Amino acid sequence: MNWPSCDHLFHQDCVGEWRNRNETCPLCRGKDEKLIEENAAHRAQRNEEESADEARSARIMEHFRRRLLQIGTPSNALEEIEVARLTRLFQARENAYDLTLSDLGTMDQAQMPAPVS
Repeated sequence: MNWPSCDHLFHQDCVGEWRNRNETCPLCRGKDEKLIEENAAHRAQRNEEESADEARSARIMEHFRRRLLQIGTPSNALEEIEVARLTRLFQARENAYDLTLSDLGTMDQAQMPAPVS
């Protein structure tokens, strides 16, 4: 294979790997304009694909973010009624628990022996 810019002759297998990593002749460093253009086109295509992937990922993430924000938000009247019922139930249980703790504290104090003088 002849290097396009300088006509140096190389074996295809020997220079193939070099061309994958470099855009210049291994001997004189002459630039291969066609290879430079091809590599630029490949980079531009890769950048477009990456941008499209990033945009797609952003849309997916936004979709899931919105779904997560909806968790716990009633979507209809029946759900609203159920959420209100459960809220009252848990508040009543929490109040009963607090009263039980308060009663236990009062009982502990009542059962304590009086200080001996």
